[in-house]
Amino acid sequence: TVEWAAERGDERLLLLTAALADCAARRGRLGQARVLLRDALRRPSTQDDYRCVALNHAARFAAEQGDHDEAIELSGEASRLVRSLGQPALAMSCRSTLAAVQQSSGEWEASDENNTECLRVAELLGEPLARATCLVDLARTALSLGKHERAETAVMKALPISRASGVP
Repeated sequence: TVEWAAERGDERLLLLTAALADCAARRGRLGQARVLLRDALRRPSTQDDYRCVALNHAARFAAEQGDHDEAIELSGEASRLVRSLGQPALAMSCRSTLAAVQQSSGEWEASDENNTECLRVAELLGEPLARATCLVDLARTALSLGKHERAETAVMKALPISRASGVP
């Protein structure tokens, strides 16, 4: 349990809390999810990859509740931490979170840059669903920037990938 991990200083507390917070958020309890993560993130941690996961969740939940300053702060911390880890998939996740936060704050150009980097990493990793997700995120940003043809091109690239995967 969370209490057990917290009492023992177990580094996995961040991962466990992120998973529990995700469950709470899916049930519409974003405030509870944010409190869980905030408490866990206050504890010292030596596992930067675990911290990045928790920060990503916390940033997304903050953005969903309209707390853009906190979302930017959390996603920025995750993006700084992940640079030295050498984990491209986690780096892609952090950039994707930062792009989503920037998008929700109306920072379209910065979001576009981060989504473009996410797409590059997804292609390098050979992750088709991640690639499709990045393309859809790029399309959303392009629409907001008034670049309708670019948005259509991105969606048309994403559709066959999504259809082939069988995941809706």
